[in-house]
Amino acid sequence: MPLVLNVDYAEKEEAKAKGARWNAELKTWYAPNRKSYPAFSKWIFESFSSGLIVLDSYKVVEADMYCPACDSPTVVVALSFDNYMTFAEPASNVPLPTSVKSNGFSDIVECSDNLVPFSDLRDYPLGLSEHLSTTYNIRGAEVDDNYKSRLTNHCTGCDAPILDEVLFDSEGPFEVGADPNDFECEEHALSSDFIIPNWYE
Repeated sequence: MPLVLNVDYAEKEEAKAKGARWNAELKTWYAPNRKSYPAFSKWIFESFSSGLIVLDSYKVVEADMYCPACDSPTVVVALSFDNYMTFAEPASNVPLPTSVKSNGFSDIVECSDNLVPFSDLRDYPLGLSEHLSTTYNIRGAEVDDNYKSRLTNHCTGCDAPILDEVLFDSEGPFEVGADPNDFECEEHALSSDFIIPNWYE
């Protein structure tokens, strides 16, 4: 199932006419294939004006560091992926990323050097949050008015949250330029593509 669509009941006939399909088990509409994503831009852009659509699989990337709070060794994790599409809502006053076409979507991009904080996810792939909380000490720690609790790394010693600003800064394990292939990774196949909002390549 490529991409779940957030279709209101009043719009179901419109989505169906554009080719959306209904998953009775999950009770949701979805795009039938990746080539059809631009046809459903109305529902994608209603949720997020720009971002990445992660395809096929994702990786949990592990790194060792010392906790800023207690100085104990701990394991932290980030998200990585190889294949994605970029999208951005076309607007006359906003320049689009160079890879995005006039329909608002890029071709499929193959790249193996992405590292993304789990806190940037809004809708998690099936089973991801449960896996992270049981296998690693990562769980919700930040709540705002728009989104549910954000997934955040916690120290395995003192249980203090380790924020993205620490993990992704110039001295953190996931600093800009860090290569996911230099870390231990576990790869998970996706049952459906998912969106990371507000991210460009």
